[in-house]
Amino acid sequence: WGDEPLVMLMDVGHAYEKNDSSTDDAIVFDCVELCVREKSRVTILGENGSGKSTLLSIIAGVTTPSEGTVHRANGLNIGYFHQHSADNFVSDNIDSDGLVTALSFLQEKFPSKTEHDLRSELTRFGLSPKQAGTNVRFMSGGERCRLSMATMCLEDPHVLVIDEISNHLDSESVEALIFGLQKWTGTIVMASHDANLVRSVGDPKECFVLFDRKLQRIEGGIDRYLQIAFHVDW
Repeated sequence: WGDEPLVMLMDVGHAYEKNDSSTDDAIVFDCVELCVREKSRVTILGENGSGKSTLLSIIAGVTTPSEGTVHRANGLNIGYFHQHSADNFVSDNIDSDGLVTALSFLQEKFPSKTEHDLRSELTRFGLSPKQAGTNVRFMSGGERCRLSMATMCLEDPHVLVIDEISNHLDSESVEALIFGLQKWTGTIVMASHDANLVRSVGDPKECFVLFDRKLQRIEGGIDRYLQIAFHVDW
C-alpha cells in the first residue's frame, strides 16, 4: 500500500439509543481522528466504559459508526479478537462432539499448510506438543485464547485488532501471548489494561487515550498515562 494508511477514521462518532424517554442518545465518543499505518502498533487506553471496545469494533468493521467516515485500504484483511473470542472458541469453531485437538483443528482449517507450520504457530504462542494434542474442549481459557490467536495469525491478516486479550488470564498465558505478538510482523491495534503487554507489544509513539468522549494521543505511552491517570485536563 505504500504510504496509504491501512485504516483511517475521520470525524467518527458513535452513540447508542437510550431506553428511557429521553430524546438524546448516549454519546460514546465523537470527532475521533485516527490513522493506522502499515507495521504500526497502536494502543487505545482509557477507563472501563470509555468506549474502547466500541472503537475497536468500528476499526475492525464490525460496528458502523453513527457519524463520520472509516476508510480501509483495498483488500485489507483484519483479524479481530474481542473480549469473548476465547470463551466462544469451541461453540464458534468446533462442530463435532468427538476428539478435536488443537493440531487437528488447525489441520482441518488450513489444509494447505504443513504440520510443521501449524506446530510452529502453536509453539510461538506457547502451546507445547502435548497441548497441541489436547482435546480443545478440555483446554483452559488461557490455552484457548492462545489457540484463537494462533488461528487468527494463520489466516494472514494485515491488521490484528485486539480487545483486552489478557483479561482473566494466568501469567504464563499472558507471557506466551506477548512473545507471539512480538514475533508477529503485521499491524496491531489493541486496547489493554495490562501495562506489561502494552509496553512489550505497543509503540509508545502510537498510544492514545479515550477520555471525555475524545481520542487524544498521549506522549510517553502507558507510563505517562499511568502517571497522570486522568488527574489533569487533556
